[in-house]
Amino acid sequence: MTPLRVGPDIFVFDSALPPGVCQSIVEAVKHSDKWRHAEVVHGSRANGDPQRTRELLSTRSYLRNCMISTLSQHPQLEAAIGTVRDTVKSITTWWDHNVCEVPPGWSIEEPYVVRYEVGQQFARHTDIRRIHKGHNRLFTVLFYLNESLGGDLQFPDHGLTITNKPGRAVMFPSGDTYPHASNMVVGGTKYSIPVWVHYPDHHPYYHLKRRDTHAC
Repeated sequence: MTPLRVGPDIFVFDSALPPGVCQSIVEAVKHSDKWRHAEVVHGSRANGDPQRTRELLSTRSYLRNCMISTLSQHPQLEAAIGTVRDTVKSITTWWDHNVCEVPPGWSIEEPYVVRYEVGQQFARHTDIRRIHKGHNRLFTVLFYLNESLGGDLQFPDHGLTITNKPGRAVMFPSGDTYPHASNMVVGGTKYSIPVWVHYPDHHPYYHLKRRDTHAC
C-alpha cells in the first residue's frame, strides 16, 4: 500500500477498495428506503444551543448501518463493509509506521454510506468531534464508490482539489487545520463512505510522535 502525498498529511490511496466491493455496496444501497436527509448547519449560540438562523452547509442523504437494514436482500454487503473496515485498519497501520504514531486504544467509527444527488454539496467544514467514552477523531478516511460529475473534495486552505474515483481513499487529519468541502454534484449520483479513527482524550494529537519530517 503506497499512497500519494498530495498535501501536508493528506494522502490518496488509489484502488484502496476493489471495483467489486464498490459496486456491491452501491447496488445494495441505492434503492434502499432507509436513506435519511442530512442537513448540517454552521453556528450556535454562546451557551451552545443551536441558533434558529444558521448557514446551511450540507444537503445530502446518509444511510447508517446499511449492512443491517439491507442484508437480507444483499448478503454480499456484509463482506463488502468488512473489507472497508479491514482497509481502514491497514491504512491506520501504514499511518502509524510512516507518518505519526497512533495511540493505544484507537478505534474505528462505524462506516456509513453518504449519497449526493445533483445539486447537493457539503460546504467548508472540519471533521473534528469528540466521541463518547472520551475519544476524539484522529483522522478521516474517505472512500469513493463511484464516479459523478462534480462532487470533488476540496481543501481550500491547501489549494487542493481531489477528484472522486471508484475505489479511491483519501486520508487526512480530522483537526481544525484541515477544513474541506465536497463540491456540488452536477451530474449523476455520488456515493461515498467516510470513516473516522478515534483516539483517547489523554493522547493529544499534536503531541504524538512523528515518524517522518513533515509537520502536521
